[in-house]
Amino acid sequence: TLSNSLGADSRTFRVFHVGESDGIRAASGSDTQAYAVEGAAIVEFGSAGSYAVRVYGADGRLVASQSRKVQGGERMQISLAAPGAYIVKVQKDGVDVRNVKLLNR
Repeated sequence: TLSNSLGADSRTFRVFHVGESDGIRAASGSDTQAYAVEGAAIVEFGSAGSYAVRVYGADGRLVASQSRKVQGGERMQISLAAPGAYIVKVQKDGVDVRNVKLLNR
């Protein structure tokens, strides 16, 4: 929710959560979340580690990637060039922890 002298507005964003119900082992970073906001893919990390995030377009081409060490609770933002469907692949220490389909409007 955002409020200022001109009024207030609220938006709700869908968050994808990786948990044991997804069949992902707890040691593999099961608290990773990903969502799209205003032309960007945002990935939130629930645990520390070395992560690689790759974003693929609907045609399967790699459109963006970032790799870095993060602490639990940190976020990574990756710009999405155009509206459309994307697949976000998250790896922790070289092991796949989440694949998420995002829609950038």
